[in-house]
Amino acid sequence: KYELISLGKYSGTVGDSFSQHLGQKFSTKDRDNDKSRDNCAVEYTAAWWYKHCYESNLNGLYLGGEYPQSQEGKGVVWNAWRGFYYSLKYVHMAIRPKYYN
Repeated sequence: KYELISLGKYSGTVGDSFSQHLGQKFSTKDRDNDKSRDNCAVEYTAAWWYKHCYESNLNGLYLGGEYPQSQEGKGVVWNAWRGFYYSLKYVHMAIRPKYYN
């Protein structure tokens, strides 16, 4: 269970849609680790560090920019910037180990 245990300080111009996921375990369609009654990974067609369920979903489907409310959350979403009904075409996420002295 890959828990999101640490995040660096947010900086940028599009708003923070990731810190809500801090402390969450990675959920997949066959490993429901979120705090929702439903399996968010199944509901939103992507594995992610879901809580109830998301403010961001960078593993979603590319749905070509704006998409209908019936597809809520199934796109590549960064809610603070474009909202729940816009699928981003490209994202870059870097993960590195945290070294302790």
